[in-house]
Parts: sequence; C-alpha cells; structure tokens
Amino acid sequence: MARPTSPAAGEALRTEQHVSAAAPSARAASTAWAARSVWLILGAALLAVPFLDTRLWPLAWLGLLPLFALAPRAATLRHAATDGLLTGFVVNVIGFHWLVTTIHVFGAFPLPLAVAFFAVLSLYASLPFVLVAVALRWAG
Repeated sequence: MARPTSPAAGEALRTEQHVSAAAPSARAASTAWAARSVWLILGAALLAVPFLDTRLWPLAWLGLLPLFALAPRAATLRHAATDGLLTGFVVNVIGFHWLVTTIHVFGAFPLPLAVAFFAVLSLYASLPFVLVAVALRWAG
C-alpha cells in the first residue's frame, strides 16, 4: 500500500478503511434484526391464529416462545421494547382485522381513515407486549 503524501490523504485512507471494516458488522446487525423479526412475526401469528379459529388455542402458547426467548437477549431495553411492539402489533393486526370493517361500515369512516384508526389502536394495544418484553430484558 502506498504511503499517503499529505495528512488529508492519510485521514481519507483511514476513514475509508474504517468504513469498509464497519460495513460487514452493519450488514450482520441488519441480518440479525431480520432474523429476529421473522421469529417474532411467526410467533405473533401463532399467538393470533386462535382468534380466527378457537380450536387452535394451543398454538397461542407456542406463539409466546419467540418473545420470551429473544427479549431477554436484546442488546438494549429499546431493542426489547421494539421486539414487544412488533409482536403486539402483528398479533392485533391478525387477530382483530375485522375492526377495520366495523369502523368503516358502522362508523361511516372512509376506509383509509378506518385503517389509520386501526393502526393507532393496534399500536396502543401492543403496549402490554412492550412492557413484558422490557421486563424480560430488565430481569435478564
């Protein structure tokens, strides 16, 4: 490798090396977050399926496993809260999707507004999952 001729060129070279060294770790973190998200979404789907057909109630117990396994291992409390928010939101969207029709038809709201109301309600209803995930992370 050629030696830089000026201090600015040397700094640019160090910055370039630092960025190229950081790129794999950012990619790895992104891949890890994607894998966590897939497990949390699958768990949330298992947790919500009994709302659609009550004969499938045992799946709800399996649906809690990804949140209970991943939240204590989250890097920070914020990551654990995000895990809980994702799980709770997906559970509410799958389990209570019929509320969009109820808000739209019986509330006489336009469909986009009904979907917006439902999204806000689903975020609010996911707060217990956030609290559980944060408590699991805090307890270790």
